Amino acid sequence: MADVDWDLLRARTQARIGLGRRGHALPTKEHLDFQEAHARARDAIWTPWDHQSLERAIRNAGTHALVVASQVNERRAYLLNPNAGRSLAERSARELEQWRSSRGPSPVVVLVSDGLSAHAMHAQGHTLTASLVSALREHAAELGSLGPVVLAPFGRVALSDAVGAALGASLVIHVIGERPGLSAVDSVALYVTYAPRLGNTDAERNCISNIREPHGLTHAEGIRKALFLAQETKRLGYGGYRVKDGSGEAVLAAAEVPGALPPPSQQVRSRESR
Repeated sequence: MADVDWDLLRARTQARIGLGRRGHALPTKEHLDFQEAHARARDAIWTPWDHQSLERAIRNAGTHALVVASQVNERRAYLLNPNAGRSLAERSARELEQWRSSRGPSPVVVLVSDGLSAHAMHAQGHTLTASLVSALREHAAELGSLGPVVLAPFGRVALSDAVGAALGASLVIHVIGERPGLSAVDSVALYVTYAPRLGNTDAERNCISNIREPHGLTHAEGIRKALFLAQETKRLGYGGYRVKDGSGEAVLAAAEVPGALPPPSQQVRSRESR
């Protein structure tokens, strides 16, 4: 077998490859690096989220910001009882319903939560949320007007159903910190939920994962994918696993390329027509 240039390969990935060994164990440096990565992942899960700074930034930019509570208000309970992070506290549910009563339904809502990584929200959340809000305003004619940005500490993915239903939204895009790993503690996901309602399953959402500049998806790419999925869900009247991301596909006319498959959006349409 030819010699492998491990230094070259390691320079191209954050994965742990070619670590070597000392006897039957890892070299000391790699062992300590692993322990440090594990400690950083634990810190990301347990670190409190400074949502107040994001709230101030949103309001300073001229956008309404609402802070709501899930049914848990401290980290240990949040980690031990996932269902509590999927539901709104009764007081917050009433406040959102009062907002809707006084201002009317909000067709599009951005929800922001720390999820399982406050580090991710501190590193990526401010810029990503601001860019997403700007993009949704530009596409208001297609998707509907943007309502308030809702900040939900200790919120899990399914909280978007309760928030969206309370505000009368047809679309919720949830910005949330992802579970940290040994090579990434700052990754953010966007979850797109069409027609949010209590009782939705995760199969009825679309997820854009691993948004983390500069090592994962860029903010611009993540938002572009989210907008594509939002437009498709509105056109089709449903979201989730049946809606595929065709935002990066070259659009080729089947008539021009004999035997070629139509673009993904047309594939979805053709399946639905059967």
